[in-house]
Amino acid sequence: SGLCRSIRVRFLRGPPSHRNGHSRGNCNRIGSAHWNACYRLFARKSHGKVNNIQSNRFHTLRIATIWIALFSVSAIIFTSCAVAEINGTTLKSHHYDSFDFIDYSGREISNLHSNGTGAVVSFLFTQCTDVCPITVHKIKNAINMSEHPEIPVIIFSVDPERDDFIAIQKFIDKWDLDENWYYVGGKQESLEKVWKEFYVSPIRSRASDTKSTLASKFAEKYNVVHTAPVFVMDPNGIARVVHTRIEKQQDLADDINTIMHQFK
Repeated sequence: SGLCRSIRVRFLRGPPSHRNGHSRGNCNRIGSAHWNACYRLFARKSHGKVNNIQSNRFHTLRIATIWIALFSVSAIIFTSCAVAEINGTTLKSHHYDSFDFIDYSGREISNLHSNGTGAVVSFLFTQCTDVCPITVHKIKNAINMSEHPEIPVIIFSVDPERDDFIAIQKFIDKWDLDENWYYVGGKQESLEKVWKEFYVSPIRSRASDTKSTLASKFAEKYNVVHTAPVFVMDPNGIARVVHTRIEKQQDLADDINTIMHQFK
């Protein structure tokens, strides 16, 4: 082995027979048999070291590739499973019976469970002077700000006795509502079931002690007390989100986009 160590430098430079000016003298002193044995030994060791380096590099590259692949798959899964933030209140178990209504203009509102368009649903009345105008204004702006300006907006009256054809038509004209707005009046018995299923309980009381008919009618405008929730229905007709009060129009617009995209 001492002899082999002394030849290591020579091996790294190449066999003596391939080095100019030193081939014969060195070989004669060392001996051709020893030289050949040592040369083969160091050749095997050096080749093994090169193979080990290449193997280690390949192993490291393979591990890095696997980690990159795992990270990419995880990112895709996380992105696909992530739920967008909802601004309103999420509804997880809202159920209602299917219904068919005719709006004030004679247009049929078919079963929302099968129309595939989604909808925005709320509960108002034409002679309301406080919450209803604000709600209409914000719904109108929100759907126009959303990616679905043609989504149906269905208004169920909470005062069907006074919400007749003329009153509703004036309301539609006043607020310049488009054809995708539906206003449902009709018999109270038919509407009461929808009120209950959507958690609306309008309360109406008459001012019986008022002698003047005109004063009585004026007072009645303020005697229909109700909530005005705004529901966002997905394309399958399921209520997914409710805004008990629209704080920001953009919040409702974003929820419409989220629900229509997530449940399409």
